Amino acid sequence: MSSTNRGSTRHPDDHYATPSWCVDALRLVLPRFDGLVIDAGCGEGAILEALGHAPVIGVELAHARAQLAIAKGHRIVEADFLAYSDRNVRAVIMNPPYKLAKEFVDHAMRLVQLNDGFVAALLRLPFLAGQKRRGWWQDNPADVYVLSRRPSFTGKGTDSCDYAWFVWGPGPRGRVTVL
Repeated sequence: MSSTNRGSTRHPDDHYATPSWCVDALRLVLPRFDGLVIDAGCGEGAILEALGHAPVIGVELAHARAQLAIAKGHRIVEADFLAYSDRNVRAVIMNPPYKLAKEFVDHAMRLVQLNDGFVAALLRLPFLAGQKRRGWWQDNPADVYVLSRRPSFTGKGTDSCDYAWFVWGPGPRGRVTVL
């Protein structure tokens, strides 16, 4: 069974547009975004649109999706986020491909550490589980903001699992909150 809508076929490169209400929920806990914000794997720009006025750049590997985001007026770098480098990044906000989520988070944390920034990743709640990530979680605690309703990434009904914003950054971490 697919977690992106019961019975659905997964998108081949794990691309699913983020509903704007999910970004609005993140704004409840992180109301201000100071400095340069990156949307890693921005697709057509759903998170970019929801962030609105913030100084934000999308990084997208797929040429066709990057061109769609550019056509909407977004600033886009056409590149593989895992190879992207910029010393001015203050925050990374993303809905990463689930199969590469840990790698995206690790890279994003390296990007923001120079600026005491933060990383916010929209992920399935089961990202907390698993023996392979157990030690990683001990070294990289996050605040977890569980969405009280399930998003629909396909427009054909909600997923079969719960989602949360995982936030890493300076200061103590490890809180769990339901939004």
